[in-house]
Amino acid sequence: MANTLFYRLVWELYTPKGAEGPPCILCWGPAVTLHEIVPKSLYPEWESDPENSVPLCAACHELVQADCEGHAPMLYRFRDMHLMALHYSKGITDEDFLRLRSSLLAQRDQ
Repeated sequence: MANTLFYRLVWELYTPKGAEGPPCILCWGPAVTLHEIVPKSLYPEWESDPENSVPLCAACHELVQADCEGHAPMLYRFRDMHLMALHYSKGITDEDFLRLRSSLLAQRDQ
């Protein structure tokens, strides 16, 4: 991702309270990259969409890269479950979560 501030904010969004970084949303191992669920080659405008980015470890990233379109529905489900769990474990209110999402979208558009 070109915008490193955006990348850092999304990375932080997925990081549990007190952790150094986010877990992979599939296997819960240490994530090493943000994966675009819908590849920018198909939809360049989604490259910096926080809802299109998920943290993955190297092994899971390699797995989903082999069939991005086939894995997309599963990644969206895991993303939603992961974010919901983090949302509540961090004590983030719904309003705070929506404010953070708006902030990420604003960063994307800069």
